[in-house]
Amino acid sequence: MSAPEDADCAQALPSDEWKALAGMVTQLFGHWYLSCAEQVGLLGLPTADENCLDRFRGGDQSGINRDIEIRVGHSLAIHQLLRALFPLNRDLAYTWPTSPNSSFHKKRQWP
Repeated sequence: MSAPEDADCAQALPSDEWKALAGMVTQLFGHWYLSCAEQVGLLGLPTADENCLDRFRGGDQSGINRDIEIRVGHSLAIHQLLRALFPLNRDLAYTWPTSPNSSFHKKRQWP
């Protein structure tokens, strides 16, 4: 029997673990200087709900699905790899995701 493929079938983390993860990624997005709209987009949160990001930041698990959990994990992994690539330059590790890139016609890498 295979596991369901539905993105809404999130494997619930204990609330204290989810709150810690939400806090880490919220702090990370602050280091990356992402706007609220960019944070919502990167996490895949519903844009019609203006309080969704505040609830996420507070560790509320309602509305969290597997896709959002994966995005949180990928964001933290990107941060870990950037810190490994630039161990002596935190500023570069924190500004790289939002720095203009000539491969993207000097636009930011993320919207």
